[in-house]
Amino acid sequence: MLLEHSLIRRPPFGFLFLEGRAVLELAALLPAYPLLRQAPRGDGHPVLVLPAFMTSDLSTRVLRGFLRARGYAAHGWKLGRNTGPTPETVASLRRRLEDLRARYRKRVSVIGWSLGGIYARELARAFPTDVRQVITLASPFRNLDAVNVPAFLLKRRRPHPDEAALRGRLREPVSVPMTAIYSRTDGVAAWQSCVAESGPLSESIEVDSSHLGIGWHPVVLLTIADRLAQPEGVWDRFRTPKSWRWPLSAWVIASPRERGDATKALPAAQHKVGYSRPASRSRRGNLAPSSGRQTPGTGASDGSATTAVAASPMARSQPPACSACGAERWTTPLGSNRSATFGRGARSPGPCCPATG
Repeated sequence: MLLEHSLIRRPPFGFLFLEGRAVLELAALLPAYPLLRQAPRGDGHPVLVLPAFMTSDLSTRVLRGFLRARGYAAHGWKLGRNTGPTPETVASLRRRLEDLRARYRKRVSVIGWSLGGIYARELARAFPTDVRQVITLASPFRNLDAVNVPAFLLKRRRPHPDEAALRGRLREPVSVPMTAIYSRTDGVAAWQSCVAESGPLSESIEVDSSHLGIGWHPVVLLTIADRLAQPEGVWDRFRTPKSWRWPLSAWVIASPRERGDATKALPAAQHKVGYSRPASRSRRGNLAPSSGRQTPGTGASDGSATTAVAASPMARSQPPACSACGAERWTTPLGSNRSATFGRGARSPGPCCPATG
């Protein structure tokens, strides 16, 4: 089970200094352009992209441009600056979804950045027959208060008239395919609040990104393209394409049931189905995906994730990442646990561990 929402705390204040890398993540689009061109093409179905708090469609222009280049009918929300879930915003979002559904006569995929992801989930909850799938980017739907947002900005947020009921249902799963993309080094929203409960139609994917730049990070764009390219009515869990090479990296959280008996002792929120480096590879060799494939609706996997846990040389050589809960963490050559140590090796107990808060 995931960390109780009431125990989720704001990200460490120091992580805010890492948000400056959003500029570097934007600049990385240029060298990543050849790889982005290899992303799978879409079937032309509409995609509605919702911006983060206090931002507008301008912030999602890169993402929408990428999606259009891959063959999708990507659209912004056309509601100006996102100041909160006011009745006017809620009503306009519903009309926007209905308009796209009627115009293309296809179900709409909805992508939301931060607060926009919360809107996306609620649209899917209210209109499951109109929404094809939901992708959230660093959206703190498990605890809206676990964020580092300046007080003067929070004062400008316009609350929902029935906000208590809204907060109560935010953590409930939606009935359409749902992918939550998050970063452990997010300086604005606590990553534990951005992770979805693992289920037959939901998954959580970790990337190494800032909060302010997650919407244009090259790895995030490739991951979104992979998720959207699935045929309507067919949904499978994310498996890193074999063509992806370092430094492209993403990890998938899975439950003990999905990973097999070998990991039953580990907390679900710490299970990482990611990359394992074969012993014959050099330190900067290729990274091979090791996640199991799941059939929608069954919750079953092919067992390859369990094999990766047992056979990975990194699992044998790396000490436990957390001395309190015993959860292990596997790293890429740059170190996927740099959110705590900014380097290789095990990390000490921290906010990732339910046992330590």
